Amino acid sequence: MIIKHVIRTQLALFFLGINPLLSNYFDNRFIPFHPHSPLQTVQKRSHFGAQIFFLTGNSARGDASKEKKGIPEILGSFDQRVLTDASVVAGNANRLRPAWQVATDIKWDVHGKIQGQGFSLFSEYTFGEHITFGGSTAYLHISSNQKFVLPKDTVRSLSLTPSDEQQLDQDRRDTLTDLGFTQGKWSKSGMADSELHIRYGWAKEYRLKCRQVLGGVTLGALIPTAHKRDQTNPAAIPFGANHMAGFHCAADASFEVKEDMWASFLVDISKRFKKTQIRRIPLKGESELFGATSGRVKVDPGVTVTFAPKFTYSDIQNGFGASLQYAYTFHARDVWQDKRTVTTLPIDISKISDLSRWKSEYLLFNVFYDVSRVSPTHKIAPTISLTWDIPVSMFSSLDYVKTQRVGISVEVLF
Repeated sequence: MIIKHVIRTQLALFFLGINPLLSNYFDNRFIPFHPHSPLQTVQKRSHFGAQIFFLTGNSARGDASKEKKGIPEILGSFDQRVLTDASVVAGNANRLRPAWQVATDIKWDVHGKIQGQGFSLFSEYTFGEHITFGGSTAYLHISSNQKFVLPKDTVRSLSLTPSDEQQLDQDRRDTLTDLGFTQGKWSKSGMADSELHIRYGWAKEYRLKCRQVLGGVTLGALIPTAHKRDQTNPAAIPFGANHMAGFHCAADASFEVKEDMWASFLVDISKRFKKTQIRRIPLKGESELFGATSGRVKVDPGVTVTFAPKFTYSDIQNGFGASLQYAYTFHARDVWQDKRTVTTLPIDISKISDLSRWKSEYLLFNVFYDVSRVSPTHKIAPTISLTWDIPVSMFSSLDYVKTQRVGISVEVLF
């Protein structure tokens, strides 16, 4: 079923006259979809290939108040007192003991872990001197879990005994059950979002004191082929942008400053279109993940901007090469508007806008072997690459999951 589904997607793109390029969108703060595009030259400006990749992450980069966060905490802290109050407003019983109901707060640390794997099929074809068509698609399997831990401050403030801690944890589970949540673990397979684009580019030799100069501007469509996030399970990880379409535009340039030594950069700006959806909604300012009710809201996602400079040594020795790229991504605030027809329950979405803003930083390592360097007479000479995306905190990263990704790809340039 997996293979058939991906093949159908590829055939649809083929008959449209557009070929898939390795994932080229950046607006997911849980899963890094940075493109590891092959090094194109004046002679070779088209390519196709495949990649398998593996993902793992167990923490998130926070803010100044809490630098290291659990993955669920990037969407808000978990306060059992606040959640219980919201559950009561939603019409459920108060699960807390009377002595705990008057507490100022009952904070929990919420840890999370992401593991998964997937594969991409990609290609790009250049017509004539300037026009290139491309796109992207991927298939993933992701598993994640959550673990609730009482911090020492909460234990001290409530004077909890070990049996009290067990009772408080049971109260927490009962409250989440009352609100209709599946708890603890989540696993799913499916498509990621896809991307189609047209690029106007140019490639010249011996310009600007460089051996080769390539550049271009891109306009693309972001297609919501990923499923919506499962809102009944707080451990669920989005494969895309919750079924929102969008567009992106980009500019790129590459310079061969010396033989086999390249400097390049990419600037990409993307925007998802606003859409009215059924979402979990907070009643008392609780985390969006644990919203005590559901209803129609219009979501207007913020703009996402990525800047990615890169250095490549294309032939260190006997066809082996390597590259190092830095990718900085900023996502602006999302805006929610209440579109419920019945507004009996007053909602509190004041915190969602600030918590939707994030900044990520990655170092992208790529080691590759270009068969065409040692067998130039072969018409089909693949490049085999090993890539590693590593989250870093060099400047001002904020509220993104530090997911590492390792990929192995085979591609052919022509």
